[in-house]
Amino acid sequence: KPIVPSDRLVGKPHPPLQSSSTDPQHSMAALSRCVLVAAVFAATAHASSSSSCSEESSACVHETPLDAALGLLQHQSAAHRVQSKGQSAAAASASSKSPHQGPIMMPMQASLEPFTAETWPMQVNKDPMSLTTEKVCTQAFQTAYDCQFIPQEFGGATCPCLDDVATTWNCPTWYSTMLWGTWYMKPTNTKSVPMGFDKVNETKAVCMKAFQQAFDCTEIDMYEGGAKGSCFAGYCQRWWNACLSEGDFTKGVLHKDSVLPEVRELVNKASH
Repeated sequence: KPIVPSDRLVGKPHPPLQSSSTDPQHSMAALSRCVLVAAVFAATAHASSSSSCSEESSACVHETPLDAALGLLQHQSAAHRVQSKGQSAAAASASSKSPHQGPIMMPMQASLEPFTAETWPMQVNKDPMSLTTEKVCTQAFQTAYDCQFIPQEFGGATCPCLDDVATTWNCPTWYSTMLWGTWYMKPTNTKSVPMGFDKVNETKAVCMKAFQQAFDCTEIDMYEGGAKGSCFAGYCQRWWNACLSEGDFTKGVLHKDSVLPEVRELVNKASH
């Protein structure tokens, strides 16, 4: 199976996203603008309906269009909240019990059963450096995934992901391989990234740090706490280019050793 983020995401856009330009950067910017406009319109409608609440009702909460827009922008789409019809019950159960610490799952593994997280044979090394590296890398990939739900105009991801229409081998499940090793899980938007009209720079800084650390984690051995998936294909590198250079797929980006110095600092603090 191809390794994703796939060439679908760094080449010609999907038919629903096609515009007069086939430039991925142009298409994603247009998509973000559409999301923003739709959110503001929906929020305005919501605020209008809220204002019609009975003034005598203490349950009536008035919400400004901007507040509602932020909520809509940060919220997952229905397509990403609902489990795929083709996903098995075992995969859904495994996803709700995702092993973040220790086990390295196989690419097509839906569950650790009959093993447990402790008895599964493929494990991250149990030394403090490896386990702390795993924590930092897990947080980096989770935060990067959360950034995918935030439009670029608000400081979110500058590389595509959520428009990948493939059922199993898609960008969200690629994130799962990095987090857990398996394609048969799907991450959740934990809304961990600060967001607001007055927090664009803060949001961007958080997302850029997450993408840089996640990128650097792909160079660290999985048994030493690094990424549990792989990203060797050329189009995967081009996707990282877009993530770390304002959406430019052609501008090569470099590893910056952003993970291990932080890990050493955390380990030193824990030992004192």
